[in-house]
Amino acid sequence: MSDAGLANGGPSPVSTAKVALRVDLPAASVAENAGLVEHLTTFINYAFTTSEQGIWDLDKPKFERLTADKTRDLLRSRELAFVWRGDAPDIASALDKLGPPCVVGSVRLHWAEPQIGDVSLVACTNSVRGQGVGRAIMRFAEEHFKREGGKAVQIELLVPQAAPHPEKVKLDAWYQRLGFVPIRMEEFHLRYPHLAPLLAGECLLKVYEKPL
Repeated sequence: MSDAGLANGGPSPVSTAKVALRVDLPAASVAENAGLVEHLTTFINYAFTTSEQGIWDLDKPKFERLTADKTRDLLRSRELAFVWRGDAPDIASALDKLGPPCVVGSVRLHWAEPQIGDVSLVACTNSVRGQGVGRAIMRFAEEHFKREGGKAVQIELLVPQAAPHPEKVKLDAWYQRLGFVPIRMEEFHLRYPHLAPLLAGECLLKVYEKPL
């Protein structure tokens, strides 16, 4: 579910006015860094918890996007790219120098189907919010899939039906500014039947696509 060895070409710089940032897909070996796994799991879950207030039923078991084991699996399969701060040329050097807190953004990259990439777990820490990190993450994702032979990239948005959710309204506008076009609506409970009982109300999945 949506709602963000080095990759070919090396890390991409992120231009901001305040701090040097880079984004890349790290080697699978970073999965063995327990501190990094904990840091990623914590800030990704926090980002979604704060942006989805009111969507999940607080009287039900708490839903979190990631567990430490899931984060570790994504790193081992090289599906989780991330942004780090500082001028280190690669993530291994950055982690050695600054430790896991240097990682300030994330995105999961996988194939929804042949030649159609899927972007999810797009998140960043509060320390870099509003500095163009999200846009840089999405640009990196698009370049990654295009380089690997993709023809399009898609992303999903969880949409409550009872009333517009302020954060989801913002994301809808942002995706469309980036060139993503809504292509269909799907029933959440059909895609994620194990999660549907945890919702505070009925939700749909809005699927967007952008040609590469």
